[in-house]
Amino acid sequence: MSLLCNNSNNMKPSTLLLLSFVVTLAIAQPGAPPGGFSTSDPTKEHIDILEKVRPEIEKMSKTRFLQFDVVEFGRQVVAGFNYFYKIHVSEEKDGFIFVKIYRAPGPMTKPQLVKVETGKAEEDKLTYF
Repeated sequence: MSLLCNNSNNMKPSTLLLLSFVVTLAIAQPGAPPGGFSTSDPTKEHIDILEKVRPEIEKMSKTRFLQFDVVEFGRQVVAGFNYFYKIHVSEEKDGFIFVKIYRAPGPMTKPQLVKVETGKAEEDKLTYF
């Protein structure tokens, strides 16, 4: 691990970046092939990531959600991770939203809200968007 932390071998920055990407892929969650979209049950970590950007989601949607229940979750391994959420936000027919969040590799990175799609229905399947 010291190779990644202190660069004592004077590796080029591009080599370090590539190595970081390979390590990210190596520790990627099971069932998420590089570049592929897969669904699973969200973990506590995935819910925590969503909650960190919830104020931005509400701002982008121009709505404060009293109900906010994840009903589907997906992920895509890229140079980091794209997380996709289908969230039940109201009892209306179109009371679901889709949320896409990007998180760069590394434990200290901050999740970034990418997109919010409103007006989704219960029968709308969560896919890459």
